[in-house]
Amino acid sequence: MKTINRNFLILTFALIALLFVKESKSQLSYLDKKISITFSKIPVKIALTQIGEEGGFRFSYNSEIIDGERKVSGDFNQQKVKSILNHLMEQDLNYQSVGNHIILLRHETTPKPQQSTIRGKITTFKSGRPVRNATIYEVATKEVTTTDSSGLFTLTLVQTLDFLNLSISKTGYQDTIINLPSENPGPIEVSLKPVHISLQDNSHRYDKIRINNIHQYKMVDWLVPRENRSISNNLTLGNTRLFQVSFAPFVGSNGLFSGSYENRFSLNILAGYSRGNKVAELGGVANIVKGHVNGVQVAGMVNFDGGDMKGVQLSGFMNKNTGSVSGVQIAGFNNLVLDTLRGVQFAGFQNTLHGAMHGIQLSGFNNYTTQNVDGVQFSGFSNIALKDVRLAQLSGFFNLSDDVDGFQFSGFTNVAKGDVGSLQTSGFFNYAKSVSALQLAGFLNISRNKNKGAQISGFMNIAESIRGLQLSGFLNIAGELNGLQLGVVNFSDTVSHGLPLGVFSHVSSGYRTIELSADEVFYTNLTYKSGLAKLYNIFSLGYDWDKHVYGGFGFGTQFRLGNGFHSSVELESRGIFERNHFDYLGHLNKLSYNLEIDLNKNINLTAGPVLKVYLKQDELDPDAPTLAPYTFYDEIHASSRVQAWFGGNFGIQF
Repeated sequence: MKTINRNFLILTFALIALLFVKESKSQLSYLDKKISITFSKIPVKIALTQIGEEGGFRFSYNSEIIDGERKVSGDFNQQKVKSILNHLMEQDLNYQSVGNHIILLRHETTPKPQQSTIRGKITTFKSGRPVRNATIYEVATKEVTTTDSSGLFTLTLVQTLDFLNLSISKTGYQDTIINLPSENPGPIEVSLKPVHISLQDNSHRYDKIRINNIHQYKMVDWLVPRENRSISNNLTLGNTRLFQVSFAPFVGSNGLFSGSYENRFSLNILAGYSRGNKVAELGGVANIVKGHVNGVQVAGMVNFDGGDMKGVQLSGFMNKNTGSVSGVQIAGFNNLVLDTLRGVQFAGFQNTLHGAMHGIQLSGFNNYTTQNVDGVQFSGFSNIALKDVRLAQLSGFFNLSDDVDGFQFSGFTNVAKGDVGSLQTSGFFNYAKSVSALQLAGFLNISRNKNKGAQISGFMNIAESIRGLQLSGFLNIAGELNGLQLGVVNFSDTVSHGLPLGVFSHVSSGYRTIELSADEVFYTNLTYKSGLAKLYNIFSLGYDWDKHVYGGFGFGTQFRLGNGFHSSVELESRGIFERNHFDYLGHLNKLSYNLEIDLNKNINLTAGPVLKVYLKQDELDPDAPTLAPYTFYDEIHASSRVQAWFGGNFGIQF
């Protein structure tokens, strides 16, 4: 059934090709252009000149078929050029659009065909050097030839007109149209004037891309013969063909003019070559279009478009566009667009976009965009946007961009060289210049400058400045902290507003001290305190000069009382061990209040009362000796002996 449907489709296209192989004369580029013009009682030749200036083209005609001195008048408001000509001309003429000319032709009057041979030479103006590969085109018969390396040409044609209209064109030179008698036209020599060729506006294209037209692709250069390329580069025919069919770029209903015509429908058995396509194009292997494509373009292998594409472009292998794409672009391997994308770009392997992206870009392996991404960029492996992402960038492995205004997600890592405005989340690693909302990673977050929201990681967070929450499973590092820092280990340079909270917190401009002290149980204590004065961590070691040692951890807060005086409240828990074998004996919990006196800038004296509660784990016999020198509470609860007493502490701080 699939084979029958395919054969039926091809047969249908072929029948349509036979029916509509003649050009549609209702669509002429300059003739359909609407202009507004007014003139009163002026010669026809002057009226034609003014119409051409208003429309941006030139008229060419034989003075024997038009009375140029005949006076005409008219007031036309946004009317087609063809309608204006019908109003001005007394006789019924045939209009042809060739290049930037409209040629006025008399309808056939000679019933018997005649053969004419035209020979000539094309040279450059002033210098007289021969022009190679210039195109000589006879408008009525549509015969064409090109000059050789000496600038010589021979054109043989069969015609039924009294006069021949030759269009002589070459890229880089002004088009020239001459009128010759059909009988014995004789050898001619035409000099072409060079013109300044302005560079194409590539403001939206990537500066380093040097592909200005599709002929720079090797496959196009191989498929399209030199003569076809020369004619298409030199000659632009304004007619829009309703339908064309081709077997190859040089074998088809448009013949040597395939690159000069724009088509509405195209069927390319193997490959086709055209100036543009307006509705639909189907190619068995390749479609090659010099200019714009509107509608549907389908190729079994590759599409090459030299201009903008608006519609749906589908290829079994790749699509290559030197212009922009508006619509849907699908390829089994690769999509390349040198300008902007507005729509959806999908490839089973890679999408490459050298302009801005407005829409959705999907790839099973990689997406690469050199300009802004104003949409969603998704890839099963990698996304690379050299500039900003304004909506979302998602990848199963890696994302790279400049600024991200919206959402950046990756199963492995995200790198934003600029700012992240909303959310950056990754299963492993996030990097951004700054983050305004949430940065979330399973392992590591890095904000080189500011983070104004939350930075959450399973292992480590690094930020130059954090304004909000910095939460990690192990380590937080911040230059300036304005918010809450939660982690096992916290480092910061300064804390403007907020609090670091963890097992160990270090603030370079914060509170740090080493304390040597003694109390009624442990005569030698070494304590390190770090963090902020309003909340700091306490780490301590001690020895009672007998058989007990301990290691302790706690929290404290300090209050300023006046010049040279401070007080502090500290809560600490100490694990008690037997000195020789480090057998665990119990826990000593202490709540202390200390008065601190500054002796100088670096040395303080501290002393104060302490409430101690000891939970002994072994030898629960009430008469057995314990760590407590005395108690006001001594009871056995389940597997612990609880003892409480008041003691004191005295020390020196550095």
